[in-house]
Amino acid sequence: MVSILPFSRRYADGVVEVILPIQQHEFDIPITLEAQPDLQDIAAFYQRGQGHF
Repeated sequence: MVSILPFSRRYADGVVEVILPIQQHEFDIPITLEAQPDLQDIAAFYQRGQGHF
């Protein structure tokens, strides 16, 4: 069963653990977490107003 939940900071590490390997290994993009401020502060970038992540 899959559950879709609103993002909260407790999920931040898990989000990074999913996204970075996809970027780096599947798409061969030489990018780091430090180069992505949006992944370091998901709430500030994606949860403003009525936005969600």
